Amino acid sequence: MDTFERQNARMFSALRAAPLPENLLKDVLAHVDQAARKQARFRAVCFGLGSLASSFFAVPAVMYTAYEMGQTGFLQFLSLVWSDGGVLLLSWKEFSLTLLESFPVVGMTLALLAIFVALSALRLTVYYARHMSGVLDHPRFTRFVI
Repeated sequence: MDTFERQNARMFSALRAAPLPENLLKDVLAHVDQAARKQARFRAVCFGLGSLASSFFAVPAVMYTAYEMGQTGFLQFLSLVWSDGGVLLLSWKEFSLTLLESFPVVGMTLALLAIFVALSALRLTVYYARHMSGVLDHPRFTRFVI
């Protein structure tokens, strides 16, 4: 054992543990639970507002997609499948290219993106709203409860 270790052993052997209050663990866990609930409440409100905002943005995006489908003639081309299906089988390559060219890519992308964001935010809102209560019921905390 070198001198440094001997000095540290002598210095730390004289230290005594400070007495801890009886309910320190309960107080600390209560504070952790309170902070977790506050964070869950904040996240639930933020994601709820995000879900509401993206739902409002989804409506014009879907309307724009419907308008774009009418302008490009996509619905008219698509209706040919049911009315003249036999003729389309003969020239299916040309029909599929025409259908692809008239597909409203921008409008559909905007609409699907807005719907995806709205549903994702709604999912997270429900998750955090459920977890606002009973944070200490999690198995990670139950082993510490006295």
